[in-house]
Amino acid sequence: VSTMREAKRLQAVFKAPNYVPRAPDASQGTNASQSLSEVAREAYVMWKGTKDEKQSLARLDAAVSLLGPTVDIGSLDAARIDAMVTKLANKGLSPKTINRYLASTSKLMKFAKRRGYISGDLPSLPWKPEDEGRIVFLTEQDERRLLAHMRAKGMDSYALCVEVLLVTGVRVSNLLGLRPADISPDYQWITLGVTKSGKPQTVPIPAALGAS
Repeated sequence: VSTMREAKRLQAVFKAPNYVPRAPDASQGTNASQSLSEVAREAYVMWKGTKDEKQSLARLDAAVSLLGPTVDIGSLDAARIDAMVTKLANKGLSPKTINRYLASTSKLMKFAKRRGYISGDLPSLPWKPEDEGRIVFLTEQDERRLLAHMRAKGMDSYALCVEVLLVTGVRVSNLLGLRPADISPDYQWITLGVTKSGKPQTVPIPAALGAS
């Protein structure tokens, strides 16, 4: 069964109207055997309602599929996790993306540990070093040349967006998500409804930029 197909199947189970996360069976003791897919069903509530719920669940589902949905989570070891990482790397995923899958796996194991499904120590995870890439800092002259070049090419709207990014320091995703209601009537403030911290943020706009 393909990873994507299995992930979609598990997600359909999680989102079923009659789905209720299972509680540990006290009659079997705290170390009752639970498969990865069963624990994932219980752990689904940890991501429910978060801003990246859909993406997080997709990674969780894919990780469970790669590790083995029927595998007892108490027997999940470093070798099986290493095998998952190898499969992800063979798919061409970046170290940063692989670490996101490991983060989902770590969160799932910690949840299982709290529920009593894992009695021993949690296996160590092979976190990948993340390459931040080349960081280039633009001087004021570089900024002016960039904006002038864009306007000379008739890209005035794009130049305005770039200028807002340079002056305010907001993220591209926040800028693209702006609505007319997020801009003050006097064009002196913009309100970012959802930032990376999950809280709204108000950012001042210089008068010269607001006038444009």
